[in-house]
Amino acid sequence: MIRVLVLGSKEYPRDSLDKYDDPAPSGGMELYIDQLLGHLSKDDRFQFTVITRRGHKVPNQETWGGVRIFRVPFLRGYFRRNMTFNLMAFFTALRTPTDILFTHGEFGNFFGLLAAKLKRKPIVMVCHGRASLQPQYNGFVKKIFSLIDRFTYPRATAVATHTPQQLREITTSFTIIYPGLNETTKPAPSKQQDTKTILFVGRLINVKGVDVLLDALPKLKTKATCFIVGDGPKRQTYEEHARRLGLPVRFMGYRKDVPSFLSTAGVFVMSSYSESLNYAMLEAAAAGVPIVATDIGILPADAGFLVPPGNPEKLAEALDAMLADTKLRNSCIAGAKKFITKFSWKRASEQFADLFMKVT
Repeated sequence: MIRVLVLGSKEYPRDSLDKYDDPAPSGGMELYIDQLLGHLSKDDRFQFTVITRRGHKVPNQETWGGVRIFRVPFLRGYFRRNMTFNLMAFFTALRTPTDILFTHGEFGNFFGLLAAKLKRKPIVMVCHGRASLQPQYNGFVKKIFSLIDRFTYPRATAVATHTPQQLREITTSFTIIYPGLNETTKPAPSKQQDTKTILFVGRLINVKGVDVLLDALPKLKTKATCFIVGDGPKRQTYEEHARRLGLPVRFMGYRKDVPSFLSTAGVFVMSSYSESLNYAMLEAAAAGVPIVATDIGILPADAGFLVPPGNPEKLAEALDAMLADTKLRNSCIAGAKKFITKFSWKRASEQFADLFMKVT
């Protein structure tokens, strides 16, 4: 049996930590790892171990769904949590028997590469998107992330990504593997859409462009209510912004019942400045909700109404068009349904299993 050590996930399984441990414990990367290991752990050729963060309501060691979990301490704080967690994970990794290191995120890749060299083991890295391209970080932090990317990816035994457009300037040696839909919250197709409802789902951080969405809402010609589902360090700022403008916005916080919002949403909006992939948007496509999104290389033109990032005027025009034009809505829904056919966790798990076998 091949032993695979997973580094970089701030939380495993998903939703095992709470706001006491971290106000925003999980993101798309944690969802990715949670869903992927749910499939890969069924393969008898592999034994997976995840090193993740310690929480006050979960044991420091356990086995979950056949996956061994070691939880390590970390320092709280938005910028300190990832560095300190991955540093502690590195020391634990050195003591953990493994045949392959499977790493995620800049710090996970960096410390994983060090561990792989010291242990003389192959390392498979996943590029979920480059943090150096995200606007919430200052120039110094972006430079650090960029240096890490340029140091780690060319030295990996193998690299997998679903964002080749962000990786090509660093290395051309990678395998494209698309993830799947979040099967624990996969919504039923929408049947009673409220065409006067706009839905945003995501963490409330700068890169998600919620500020642009809020600035777009007063420019709408169509009367509509916007539901913002998610939490994060910018929530209070955005709530104050919405109150100041008198906007018809409801901040719902972090919710596990996202399908209930998707089932009635008239339009799903992704207003991000930068993204590698947006899982909530994939779920909206599966639910038959028309999408308005920023044109950042994720959604094809026939799968939604695309607008430039950071432009509230264009975003308002797109939302108005999608809310009012039934033909446009139906066309975008059909295009999005076609787009998501390439996203499958079963297929992704088979591709990763093949990759693991090649590097051993």
